[in-house]
Amino acid sequence: MTSCNGESHEFTLTESYTGYEWNDFSSGDALTVSQTGKVYVKVWDEFGCSGSDTAMFTVGTSPVVDLGPDTVICGDAAYVLDAGDFASYLWSTGATTASINVSTAGNYTVTSSNACGSDTVVVNVTVTTHHLFL
Repeated sequence: MTSCNGESHEFTLTESYTGYEWNDFSSGDALTVSQTGKVYVKVWDEFGCSGSDTAMFTVGTSPVVDLGPDTVICGDAAYVLDAGDFASYLWSTGATTASINVSTAGNYTVTSSNACGSDTVVVNVTVTTHHLFL
């Protein structure tokens, strides 16, 4: 289970039991969590039969992509635009990798996504050529 941007989540069971014991030692029929970690519950019924279950809870954040400032590259040099570590990528070039090499002028856009959403950023690349006259 993943919660995004600090949102809490309430774990509840689909059936009612006589007793409950959660990993925080509470005894209610539900547990609200807001921090990454393992959630554990032990239950028992009026006959003394018991069961337990465990789930992993993760707090995630929305992606924030930073390609750096607009960039000037010289001549035939290639420049690497790296979007960072996310679940998926879609560049304005059609590439779906974390980074791309650019060597032509233009605006490059990437949308990066994770379980909590997506972010789009644009960087302008300018290519200059220096002509030396002797």
